[in-house]
Amino acid sequence: RVSPDHFHKLFSRLAGRILLQLTDRRSQVCKLGCLEIGAIVVSRKSEFLPFAAMFLTPLFSLAKITKKVIAEAASTLSFQIIKHVADDSEGTIFSVIKASCGDRARSVRREGFRMLQAAIKCHHNESTLEWGPAAPETRKRFLELIRHGVDDSDAKATTHVFTGRDGRLACAHPSVLESPPFS
Repeated sequence: RVSPDHFHKLFSRLAGRILLQLTDRRSQVCKLGCLEIGAIVVSRKSEFLPFAAMFLTPLFSLAKITKKVIAEAASTLSFQIIKHVADDSEGTIFSVIKASCGDRARSVRREGFRMLQAAIKCHHNESTLEWGPAAPETRKRFLELIRHGVDDSDAKATTHVFTGRDGRLACAHPSVLESPPFS
């Protein structure tokens, strides 16, 4: 087993090459790269945080690719990063999601709102989304982005704010529904 410090040094040197593989337009190269990084994300959750934003930004851009294999592999890896890597206090991962929700490309905005939905449902965000007398800053950021999604010009992007792949209400997270978020 590699120590966290050694992993950080090694992965820092390889990150650029791995990103090149992930953004390759050949579907199998991209797909295998996404599978490899997904395995690393699952096994090195907290150690992957410094690299999360670096990987999420190009992954969201891959939503524009018309090759379905590439778009799905990138979406799956984005979901794994958001699901397994807890965001830091500065909201590094959240800022990437927010940037993608404001992108000019509809497909990138849709992917951003799908990942916002995933972030709302993640177990490591439950404590920051709870309602209380002093609303945490993270919850305010999520609600601001949900409001932005409701007003999006693309109907499918707006749909991703409210419904997930399973057809359930995305904003139906118990902590979001306990109090009216738009008052």
